[in-house]
Amino acid sequence: MTLEAVKEIVADWILVTYDLPSTKEGLARRHDFLRAGKYAGAVQHSESVYYMPMTQVAVEAITKLSEGSGGAVFVWYTQAASESLAQQLTTVYDKQVLEWIEKVGERVPKISEHLAKGHMKMASNMIEKTEEALDVLLGIIIRRGSQKLFESYQSVKKHLNEVAN
Repeated sequence: MTLEAVKEIVADWILVTYDLPSTKEGLARRHDFLRAGKYAGAVQHSESVYYMPMTQVAVEAITKLSEGSGGAVFVWYTQAASESLAQQLTTVYDKQVLEWIEKVGERVPKISEHLAKGHMKMASNMIEKTEEALDVLLGIIIRRGSQKLFESYQSVKKHLNEVAN
């Protein structure tokens, strides 16, 4: 399997900023925002600023996320001002997604250890959570259009399948 639309450099981005109060409600909203933003494909640019490649799926996900209460979440649609800035943003974005893929991949040897020790329930739970994380990552990678990220994903997925079967 290969990506249908490979994009070496992303020029169009969604920027998301938030201003959430340090109240119990604001902290809960921040937690929800950070989790949902990550699963939508947003990565941190700087404090309270996140960004992601602009796709219709991303626009819908982040718009829904911005509609909650308990503070303010702002969404901007933008294009990098230059090709060098687009390259820089793409590089930083890809690095953060790759780190997430690697973090998920670190679960596979642990699953293998649990299987070797006969901890079937723990291994089964870890396999399920790892597959869920990989499914989320696959959507992010397809929307991003990075062949390199896709190959890293495939490597982790293959290793998981070898261990799980």
